[in-house]
Amino acid sequence: MSSPPNTSNPINNGGEARHVRIYHNPQCARSREALEYLQQHGIEHEVVEYLLNPLGVDELRQLVRMLCIAPSSLIRVADFKRLGLTPTNDYEKLLELLAAHPVLMDRPIIVAGNEARIGRPIENLHGLFPNAPIRRKS
Repeated sequence: MSSPPNTSNPINNGGEARHVRIYHNPQCARSREALEYLQQHGIEHEVVEYLLNPLGVDELRQLVRMLCIAPSSLIRVADFKRLGLTPTNDYEKLLELLAAHPVLMDRPIIVAGNEARIGRPIENLHGLFPNAPIRRKS
């Protein structure tokens, strides 16, 4: 289920507001941490619960291109093995597997404009939001 955007503060990139979307699994601690990061920094965002609203092959293709990774890098190996899926190196087949089994997708994924990052570790998000304060570990 997608939620309406948080309307607090858009992110600016060279003076232009960027649409921010988080592909979120509320059961995942890292995904909840990334969502909290966006909220704490007042970053306007849309939440897409991808287990309830799975991405199609074309959306996944665009996402892996934005991440500059192969589809295999987006797959959670433990879930792949747990589901007993047959390994493959075929780009399109991997996208089809991700579309058919959204639980395979590594998370969270945050998209800001034309850029995307996997938000684990959370420090990966600093490149998307350079004006947000860097969180220091205690």
